[in-house]
Amino acid sequence: MQEYILSQGRAVVKVPHSKVYYVTTHPTKVHAVIFITADGVFEKYMSLARVEEMSLGKLFRCHRKFLVNLSKVIGLKYETKTILFMDERVSDIICSRRYFKTVKERWLNTKGDEK
Repeated sequence: MQEYILSQGRAVVKVPHSKVYYVTTHPTKVHAVIFITADGVFEKYMSLARVEEMSLGKLFRCHRKFLVNLSKVIGLKYETKTILFMDERVSDIICSRRYFKTVKERWLNTKGDEK
């Protein structure tokens, strides 16, 4: 099982891949990404492209600012191109028109909560 070493405030924690819902760019910090989990929000200084490489295909790009864990997705809204997640504490994210078809195909072929 792959783990990410991330920071939350002044604490450093290990977060397993299976807990990550999605990764997004930080809105104010340059070269930082945010890992969104049901347990909280964690930061790391690296590029989104580097996170995508490290995930070995487990996090899939759905927008230029998002990588998504397809095993955590419960649905897709076609009208708004929105990705819906299992946990209500995690906000839904948008998917670009460019990636929507590929995300849909991969999601339909993904089996539940893969470990």
